Amino acid sequence: MTEIYTFGHNKMFKKVMGLIDKINQNKSEKLITTLPNNDIEDILLNNDELTFMLKIIKNSTFKGEQIEVIYNLTWKLQQALLSLRDNK
Repeated sequence: MTEIYTFGHNKMFKKVMGLIDKINQNKSEKLITTLPNNDIEDILLNNDELTFMLKIIKNSTFKGEQIEVIYNLTWKLQQALLSLRDNK
């Protein structure tokens, strides 16, 4: 069970770091243009996933040029987590 859990979070970590790299490389391009309605549930993060992402950011080291992007991402994750907790 631990291996499956670790595999899933490693995969998510790689995707998030890939998105951060894409943002840094293509700041003027939109990453997502349109989403089909049935895929929206797959994108929503739950309490555990949001907490995990914040812990990854906490335990990571970033370059100076990444700080603003990471700051904004962290703020959005924190707001999503607070909103999720308030709705419970």
